[in-house]
Amino acid sequence: MKKNISKVLLTIGAAAVVALSSCSKVPTQSKHIPKEAAFVLSIDGKQIQDKIASGGLTMDKVFETLQTGQDTSNPVLKGFKEIENSGLDIKSNLYIAVTPNTTRNVVIDLIAKLDDGAKFEAFLKKHNAAVSIKTEGADFKYAEVESAVVGWNKETVIAVSVQGGSGDGEAAAGKVELTRLFKLKESESANSIEGFKKLMKEKADVAAFVNLSSIYNLDQGAAAAMMMTSLKKLYEGAYYTATVNFENGKIVSEMKSYSSDALAKIMKKYSWEGVNLAMLEKYPSSNIDGFALLNFDLRMIGDIIKEAGMDGLVNMGMAQSGLSLEDVLKAFKGEIVAVASDFKTVKTVSEWDTTYSYNKTEVKWLVSLKVGDKASFEKVMNSPMVQQAFTKQGDKYIMKEEMGPAGFSVYIDTKDVIVASDAALQAEYQAGKGKAVVAPEVLSEAKGSPAVLYVDLEKILASAPLNEMDAPEVEAELKTLFKDIRMVSEKPSGSVSTSKFVLNFKKQDQNSLVQLINFGLKAGKAIQAKQAAQRKMWEDISEDTTVADDAAVAVDTVVAVP
Repeated sequence: MKKNISKVLLTIGAAAVVALSSCSKVPTQSKHIPKEAAFVLSIDGKQIQDKIASGGLTMDKVFETLQTGQDTSNPVLKGFKEIENSGLDIKSNLYIAVTPNTTRNVVIDLIAKLDDGAKFEAFLKKHNAAVSIKTEGADFKYAEVESAVVGWNKETVIAVSVQGGSGDGEAAAGKVELTRLFKLKESESANSIEGFKKLMKEKADVAAFVNLSSIYNLDQGAAAAMMMTSLKKLYEGAYYTATVNFENGKIVSEMKSYSSDALAKIMKKYSWEGVNLAMLEKYPSSNIDGFALLNFDLRMIGDIIKEAGMDGLVNMGMAQSGLSLEDVLKAFKGEIVAVASDFKTVKTVSEWDTTYSYNKTEVKWLVSLKVGDKASFEKVMNSPMVQQAFTKQGDKYIMKEEMGPAGFSVYIDTKDVIVASDAALQAEYQAGKGKAVVAPEVLSEAKGSPAVLYVDLEKILASAPLNEMDAPEVEAELKTLFKDIRMVSEKPSGSVSTSKFVLNFKKQDQNSLVQLINFGLKAGKAIQAKQAAQRKMWEDISEDTTVADDAAVAVDTVVAVP
């Protein structure tokens, strides 16, 4: 929204966070969310309030901690306090919806439940005595606030901001949109989308909905429109949903992808096998910082390109190399691994100034993928374009010296393609005699999944140059906060693909949201103390300079008297 957005809209927006300390059971305002909304965010206040309270926290305590000295001018913090008496029912769900528009960029809607209309009108007038409150028949009241419009009836408040136009045009467009939202039929609202309805029924502290059709339907010019038309079968009816829950010792997010009919049909053609754990297990390190594993049939990419009607264009572009899209996709399997290990910080002396040293981070890494059909692979490697960089020696392909990459090593044979941070790591991995040290429960979670991600935050933070923050309290707290990140995906079921993301904390017996808030408060205090110290230092320097100047003037005066 524009920088000059009014305090009224800013305060209503603050309700999104105030809702974190409120309570709610059944979402009722979702009927005002348009079906064509590209993005919807929903916040369940009751669930989050209970979790914050479990740590002995209240939003008032948080605000008091953040508010420093006599500084009471911050409109957001003031809005948090005033919103409780604004007439808004902060005990119900709050929605933020973003909708693309073919004639403008986007429309942003904020939808909340209204508890007391008289209080809300008084709230508006308190912040803008000149505000003009108008009535749209018996349906709703509204007020134009700069380039945005806020409307309300007996049970709902909707703030609409239309972006992309200018001045009065935006306000007029906002009024039209506001009227439409209050009069939406069931078939015109997001509630008519099955996936959205399912999402609203799920237990979630925060829920998000992304409608791909709305994003791709945004007016992007004639050339883009032609491309979007060819891709329409792939994204029409497709959308994503996600839930986020703050649990004891972890944040859990479940993400679902609902494919279009055309894409679902392609996905059903292929078997979705689990990742190849052996590719990870032979990585030679007991100090792994993170890894990613993937396994899918690359021919699926070719089917998607064909469905989009772009295979002819792609093959035409590859004709000069003597290859086709099918050759490339058959040449490699979709078995891929990426690993990082032995992350550390090394104190390094500058090559330009030996009196200066700095923190340099170092990490070992490797990426490997399996070769697929041998005939197709050799056809790719023997193509004129590839032969410029590689020469064949037996069953190996050696990169020419003049084409050799700086800072990493490449190894290719008829079974594997390996790229590593150094030749020693690549050789040891290729020999297959190493043994990666990974927690058994992590490997167990990864087994059978077509995609896996793991990041050991505890190890990374322990070696990271956090001392550069110049805030020892924050550094120590951060190192005791996070444990790791884990993400696994499930095999697609029909048109639905599901992935689970977990951010684990080291302290398992306390709610993750409480831990984040406590860390934020401690970090905030540390930053405030640092800023105060810096201000005092500059004040002392300024005072010393003033005293020195006065002394110099006095000396000059005495000398001048004789």
